[in-house]
Amino acid sequence: MHERAQYAGNIFRTEASQTGQRHDDAHLRWDYKQAGRLGVISAFATIRRIFVHSLYPGGPSRVIVQGEWFTVVGKCPIAHTMIVKDDSRNEFNLHSRFVFLDNCYQQPVAVWPHDPLGQLPDEDPKKGYYDVVDRNQLEDFE
Repeated sequence: MHERAQYAGNIFRTEASQTGQRHDDAHLRWDYKQAGRLGVISAFATIRRIFVHSLYPGGPSRVIVQGEWFTVVGKCPIAHTMIVKDDSRNEFNLHSRFVFLDNCYQQPVAVWPHDPLGQLPDEDPKKGYYDVVDRNQLEDFE
């Protein structure tokens, strides 16, 4: 098991090794296609563990990440960032927490509290939401 991995020149870290770092390198974005749905779906996760795996001794190796996956709840109408929440019942958390790092976007994403100043009432469900600051995001010039 490793605390960090480099992919396309960028460092990805486990959440546990993130303490004291200036950048949030412990979150990732993975796009996938789902049977029966058009288009690509973006998924976001906190990196819990990093492994290097090879299919057979001496064979090529790949980095595998175990993630704690968020559920996307929408898009912020002001910042146009994706809004996510912790969800232990997310399908990936229930069935498959692992993804090859080289199948993910090349830069980590940052996850920022949706209510950083604590202005929402405690009972507001948005209190536990997060905004995803995606450094991989393509500009929309429409």
